[in-house]
Amino acid sequence: MALIAVLALGLLALLVLVNVRAAPDAEAPNTPASQAEQPPVEVDGVTTVRLEVPTDDLAEEPPAACTELITSIEDPTSVELTVRDPAGDEQELDADVRVSETANPWLGLKRPYDLELAEPASVLGLPASRDWVLLDHFADRSLLRTAGAMEIARRLGFDWVPRLVPANLEINGAPCGLYSFGERPTAQEGRAELEDDDVLLLADSRDLDHPRFRTDRGLQLYLPGSEGGASEAAVRFQRIEDLLYDREFPDNGYRDRIDVASFVDWYLLNELTKNLGSPFDDDVLMVLRGDDTVAMGPPWAFDASQGNRSNGSWRLDHPKGWWLQRAWYDISDDPGWRQAFSPTQLWNQRKGHYLTVLMSDPWFARRVADRWAEVSKDMATIGDFIDERAAVIADDAADNFSPPEVDGPGLPLTASAFDNDPVTYVFANDDPTVEVREGWQNEVDLLRRWIERRVAWFDGELLD
Repeated sequence: MALIAVLALGLLALLVLVNVRAAPDAEAPNTPASQAEQPPVEVDGVTTVRLEVPTDDLAEEPPAACTELITSIEDPTSVELTVRDPAGDEQELDADVRVSETANPWLGLKRPYDLELAEPASVLGLPASRDWVLLDHFADRSLLRTAGAMEIARRLGFDWVPRLVPANLEINGAPCGLYSFGERPTAQEGRAELEDDDVLLLADSRDLDHPRFRTDRGLQLYLPGSEGGASEAAVRFQRIEDLLYDREFPDNGYRDRIDVASFVDWYLLNELTKNLGSPFDDDVLMVLRGDDTVAMGPPWAFDASQGNRSNGSWRLDHPKGWWLQRAWYDISDDPGWRQAFSPTQLWNQRKGHYLTVLMSDPWFARRVADRWAEVSKDMATIGDFIDERAAVIADDAADNFSPPEVDGPGLPLTASAFDNDPVTYVFANDDPTVEVREGWQNEVDLLRRWIERRVAWFDGELLD
């Protein structure tokens, strides 16, 4: 019924260019891409999202629309929202907009936004909701890493993958750059569908405004969208964490307490992309189920992945080598140093974070290898997907980096004051005067080469 509703809404609204194809048998959630459970989305053009923000007409100097009108995480701004699909059809809505709570507080050139509609609505043919998002991709000069990662997740058959489309953002008529507009990971019908007793959890090291608890081994977990329940969730979750670090692991029944298939697919996605935050540092979603088992949640946050970070000895820019199998305890005998230079909240565990522990179990590692054998052919064409999406957004991507003199927002294509550390960041261009379209294409080529080499390395390591 949910699939029929999605298709019906898309047809009635006539908001084409996000075309939803029917999914086959849902009894096989761990099947390759061609049989993934969630209908994929096709993007044939770029959407335009317009925000009209009330301003003080008597101000001596009007605020800069893209950087000074919507600046708060806590206090939303009421706006008139217009979504114009690539075919020219428009939808007008009332919304409250705020800066996303995980935004870099020091970066104001291009911010991500959370949008809350006054009433639930289907937008661009997607299931109705009040909660939507605009992702900025400032940290990803290709503007394609999130799209590529979400496509990998779809091909892996994740239960639900946030559907995002490229969108030009305008605030009070000013061009603010190319974003992704779409679904925010919320617990609701048509998105992360939870049973009555299930709890959506977010592992994140940052200080966010949600109920939270911390496990005995140091993992901070939030309950986004909940008003309470942290104490009860903490007790239930702790029992499962204890199994992973138990002396009898792996022969202690832990496999019955986690959704193994979801952990395998989540591992493959984040290991394949070498996602910076994935060692349970930030933006890691999980589901604590009513039967006291844990599953990995939907994918999120891939701007720092797929070769655009080096981070010194971590070598995230190299398409070879394991990322989530690395343990960080032995990098230093000094706990303070170890904490500062470990990419995980579980920095003080000799066995490593949860996935490091799981991959130490030969049975789980075999499941990972077997799963890769099922999906490797689908992953071999991810580079083609990158090229296809790049062709769709090429003109708008060039505009994203073009100066105000030609109606662009003037966003940096090369290293900026916010990301100019060569030990940490990787860019395809060193010359700040590089022609915009050529420079952006260099970023796309860097991404494609990296992911294709990464897939080939996976094949060599995991295929018999």
